[in-house]
Amino acid sequence: MRLRTGHLQPLATPEEAAAYPYTPEEREMAWSRFDQQAIGSPDTVRTQLSGLLERTGANELMLTTMVYDIADRIRSFELISEKVAPSL
Repeated sequence: MRLRTGHLQPLATPEEAAAYPYTPEEREMAWSRFDQQAIGSPDTVRTQLSGLLERTGANELMLTTMVYDIADRIRSFELISEKVAPSL
C-alpha cells in the first residue's frame, strides 16, 4: 500500500499490516493486486507464471517477494529457483 500511494517506507511487519486501519479504497486497491501475483505452492506458482508468460509473450521474468522475514524471503526465491524456474 505504501509503495502504491508514494509513501516509500520499509516493509511493514505482519503485525503493523494487520493493525493498519485500511480505508475501503485502500482495501480495494490491496485486493486488486492479487490477480497480478503468483501465490501458493510451487505447482500453483508454476502454473500462474506459465500463464503470465503465455499471455504476455515475455521471454523473461523479474520477480520480487514482499515477505517481511529475510530467511523466508530467501527461501521463497530458493523454491522458485529449485522447483518452478526449471520447467518454465
